[in-house]
Order: sequence, then structure tokens, then C-alpha cells
Amino acid sequence: RQNTKLQYDLTLALEKLEEMTEEAERFAKESLNSQKQLADTEQKREEFHIQAQETNKQWQARVKKFEKDIERYKLDSTQMLEKNEELIKEINTFKSQELNLREQITKLETDLNLAHTNYNQLEERFTRNENDHRAIRSSQESDIATFKESVYEVRMIHMRNDENQNRIN
Repeated sequence: RQNTKLQYDLTLALEKLEEMTEEAERFAKESLNSQKQLADTEQKREEFHIQAQETNKQWQARVKKFEKDIERYKLDSTQMLEKNEELIKEINTFKSQELNLREQITKLETDLNLAHTNYNQLEERFTRNENDHRAIRSSQESDIATFKESVYEVRMIHMRNDENQNRIN
């Protein structure tokens, strides 16, 4: 009886041992799977870390490039503003010169008209010069250099008129 009980206990113990062995094997498999998953996860984490570092480097390079571009654009815009200010000053100077030249033209026209009334024999010549002068005056708005040449021509005519006046006197 004791033998049977021992045998029964032994059978129970063996069954229990088999169950525990199976359970241990199952836990071992689960542990291996967990370790494998952990290793895979670690590898993926490392790959993501490397990828994140690379992406970070790329973005830092882009940021540096954009910062350089911004500095270049700032410099370009500053230079453009300075150039615009210079051009505005030049335009104002040209306008002032144009006003002075217009006043000179007005004075020269008056002188030409006086010379015309004093010297009727030169009427045809003065008429041609006056027409030339008007053409020069209309074109001077678009070309200051041409205008300067016209003023020079009018001065030469005035000098000739003075010479003629001196000859007549």
C-alpha cells in the first residue's frame, strides 16, 4: 500500500515534473522570443537613432545653408537699398540740373528773340535755329547728353550773333 501510494505520489510528481518541464520549456521559448524581440527592438532603436542623427545632420546643414542665404539676401538687399538711394540722389541732381538748364534755355530763347528783332536780315537763320532749338528742347527730356550738346549749339549761335552785332556796330 505504501508502495502504491509512493508510486502514485511518484506518478503525480512525474506528471507535475513533466508539466513544470513543459512550462519551463514554454517559458524558455517565450524568454528566447522575448530576447529576440528585445534584440530586434534594440537593433531597430539603434537604426532609428542612426537615422535620426543623419536626418539631424541633414537639417542642420540645410539650416546653415538657409542662414547663409539669408545673410546673402540681407547683404544684397542692403546693397540694393544703398544703390537706390544713390540713384534717387542722382535723379534729384539731374532734376536740379534740368531746371537750371531750362532756365538757361528760357534766357537763351529771350536773347535769341531780342537778336531776332534787332537783326531782321538774319530772320531766316534764326528761324532755323529756333526750330532746331525747339527740337533739341523736346528731346532733352529723354537724353540729358543731347540736351548739353543743344545748349552748346545755342551758345555758339549766340556768339556768332554777338560777332555779327559787333561787325554791324
